[in-house]
Formats: sequence, structure tokens, C-alpha cells
Amino acid sequence: MLQKTLYIWDLADTLFIEYWDQKKSGVKNFKAYLKSLGYNLRTIKAIDYENSYHIPFTKNILKFKYNSGALKMLNWAKHNGVFTTGHRKQLSWRAVQLKHNHLPDFRKFFHVFYSTFDYGNTNKKNFQMYKDILQKSLKLGFTTIVYADNNYANCNLFISAAARLKKQISRFNYRLYYIRPNVQSLKGVNSHKFIASNFQQIIKNEKSLNKPLT
Repeated sequence: MLQKTLYIWDLADTLFIEYWDQKKSGVKNFKAYLKSLGYNLRTIKAIDYENSYHIPFTKNILKFKYNSGALKMLNWAKHNGVFTTGHRKQLSWRAVQLKHNHLPDFRKFFHVFYSTFDYGNTNKKNFQMYKDILQKSLKLGFTTIVYADNNYANCNLFISAAARLKKQISRFNYRLYYIRPNVQSLKGVNSHKFIASNFQQIIKNEKSLNKPLT
């Protein structure tokens, strides 16, 4: 069987670097924006929380740009995917801002799209989701999964699910990139886990591993 690698990216503060325009919005941050809409942060439903990104994304209030090297990585990798706590409509909302800022539409690079909303009204990732996503990706013919996320808890969930699958299926392989700002150079924790601040570091490491994309 041919070895195929699927690169799965988190979006916010991983593939994209985001910042809130306080001057344009008139409020300090997104949570303050939700309060201004009349939502109680303790009781707001996940779908309402995520739907509230519509105006901030499309009106350039929650501004974002590609992380350094992200476009290069997306072009280099033959198979890209997404695992996000947002829903599918948000991809279109992000695309509106990218078009306004004369940046490439990221959607054309993706072969698979995974969302926490595939598993119900939730914007929280959990172990079962990662387990299911890995199994689905394996069924699609991908024997190596590379995942990147800026959330430490999510990274641990991925490692746990991937390590368990590795014990069951020896041909399965995985790598994780924990995204942290201001990391001067890539740090290897072990053969499966790396710490990076941008995609320049990731693509350099992926190329050095001599694992050809198929």
C-alpha cells in the first residue's frame, strides 16, 4: 500500500494568526462583543457562539492573516484537512475577509473538513472526536496523520488517540506540532511531538524527515 500523509490543521491561531480590532468594534475583545449582543457567556449555546463570528470575520473586526509559511505549507502538502471548533459556514466568512485583503482562498487546499459540530452542538474537542477522525482518515487511505494546534489540551488529546491507534495498527504513523508564539526554532520533544511557532519551521522539518508525499 502506498504511504499517504494527511496534514490536519487547526484554524484559529494555528493556520491563521488573529487579533481583535478594538477601535473598529468599540469593545475590548470577542467576549465583550458577545455581551454587547446580549449573550450570557455562561449559558450561550455553542452554535450561537460560533454564529456570532459572522460580522467580525466579514467586516474585518476579528482580523487574521496566514501564519508565516502557511501558504507555502498548504501548497507543498498534497493532502490538507481541517479540524476546527467552528462550523462550515465560517470557512466562507473567512474567505470574504481574505478576498477583501487580496489573499488566497484557503478552501481550495482542503481535501477533508472535520468540525466539532459533526458530533453535536459543541465547540469543544474531545478524545472520541480525535479517535473517530483518525479512523476515518485511515479508511480514506492516509497512513500518516500530521496535526497542528495551538491548544495544549487538544494536542494531548490527539497524542492519546493517535498512540492508541498506533498500538492497534502498526502501519499507522503520526506527528504533532504544538504551536506556540515566539519559539525561535523547532523543538523536538520526541519522534511524534514537536513545538513550533510557524509553518516555516514545520515545512522545514517535514522535508528533513524524507517522507515523500504521495
